[in-house]
Amino acid sequence: PAIIYLLDLQNRHLLVNHSYAEQLATTPAALVGKSLHEVWPAEVADRFATQNRSVLKTGQILQMEDTAPLADGIHSYLTVKFPLGNATGPPYAIGVIATDITEKKNLEAQFYQAQRLESLGILASDIAHDLNNMLTPILTMAQILQLTQKGLDAKGLERLKFIESSAK
Repeated sequence: PAIIYLLDLQNRHLLVNHSYAEQLATTPAALVGKSLHEVWPAEVADRFATQNRSVLKTGQILQMEDTAPLADGIHSYLTVKFPLGNATGPPYAIGVIATDITEKKNLEAQFYQAQRLESLGILASDIAHDLNNMLTPILTMAQILQLTQKGLDAKGLERLKFIESSAK
C-alpha cells in the first residue's frame, strides 16, 4: 500500500507505482512526465516543490507527516523524501515513499474524543457526589427539625419544607 514515486529535478514524475496512481484516480502511465503542478492543486504542488528543494539543497532525507487533498477528502501521510544520485555527482532525482495514515489519525481522534467524554463523565459524577455529600446533611436536618420542633409556626414549617425541597 506504500505510495512510491520518483521526480526529476524539475518535479516531473519519472516513475510512479500503482498505489500513487490509484490515490489520484489515474494510471501510472498517465502520470509519468507530468509535473507536480499538473497533478496537484497549486498550494499543494508548491509545498511539495519546496520540500523537494530542501532535500536537494541539503542532500538529507526529509521525513514528515503531510496532508494532501483527494477526491474523498484530506488524507494524512507519513512521507520520506530522499535525493537519488551516484557517489560522484549531484542528485539526479528525488525519491518519495509515503504511507497513508488517514484512518489511523481518524481513529486516534475518535479515541481522544472518547477519552475527553469519559473524563467529563467522571468529573460530573464527582461533582454530583460532592454535592450529594453537602446536601444530605441539610436535607436530614430539615426533616429532623420538622419532626422535633413542635412549637414551629406555619412560616417556620414552610421554610423548613423549602430547605428540604431545595436540598432534594
